Amino acid sequence: MTTLAIPAPCSWSIFEARAGQRLDEFLYAELPEVSRHGIRRLIALGFVTVDGEARTAGYRLEGGGRVRVPDGLERFSVAAEELVLTVLFEDESIIAIDKPSGMLAHPTSRERTGTAVNALMGRLGGARPHLLHRLDRGTSGVLLAAKTEEAAREIGALFESRQIAKRYLAIVAAEPDWTQRDVDTPIERYDDGRTPKWNTGSDGSAALTRLANLRGRLIQAEPWTGRTNQIRIHCASVGLPIVGDVAYGGPPAERLQLHAFELEFRSGRYAGLIIRSPHTLGTSE
Repeated sequence: MTTLAIPAPCSWSIFEARAGQRLDEFLYAELPEVSRHGIRRLIALGFVTVDGEARTAGYRLEGGGRVRVPDGLERFSVAAEELVLTVLFEDESIIAIDKPSGMLAHPTSRERTGTAVNALMGRLGGARPHLLHRLDRGTSGVLLAAKTEEAAREIGALFESRQIAKRYLAIVAAEPDWTQRDVDTPIERYDDGRTPKWNTGSDGSAALTRLANLRGRLIQAEPWTGRTNQIRIHCASVGLPIVGDVAYGGPPAERLQLHAFELEFRSGRYAGLIIRSPHTLGTSE
């Protein structure tokens, strides 16, 4: 069974999708094969830097920066797995898959198998992909990864400059009384014990989502920023929580009714490329 080896040192560009995330949580996701204790210890000892400066575990990342970690970490293996994948696009630099609802994107310290990263490693001969954006466990649809660090920087810069459009479908709890609506409400993390931790807040990071009413309770959501749980939070904030999103007030359902159905490249070498999931809500399992 192929396992992942961590290069020395490790470094990552901070794409917009990760802006606002805590440094420790960023590293938990990027280095699931490293124990959380090991990551916290390295941060506390000042070995982890952001743009050349040692930062605390709670430091909020900013888009365009760079995180660096030295070698010598306590490691767990992340196995490549031969899992069924629906590949939507692939060339020598990038790969896009149709992630099913219920699958984690990254392994975690508690769940190290059955994720999109495990499956992609299996397809790529054990090489670890660079996921370029996030999809929650419950969200299905297009998930894009780079095969090389060079491609990750190139495509990450396009995400950062909003040259890649991400479009989602969602079924919400009630029929909207508008055709289109922009939700421009900051999102922040609360560390006072409340759940969910991420929600709207005046001290949060700027967040913009463009909503369009397609038919009935089916809407399209296009996030122009990449905050944690952004679409879920913004839909709930206008009184239209997503079906299945109990955490944000939505009615219960078998799955979260949120589907990433399309990515469109607006510039760069892939300009004009549209990667679209063949499924829609209700058929995307």
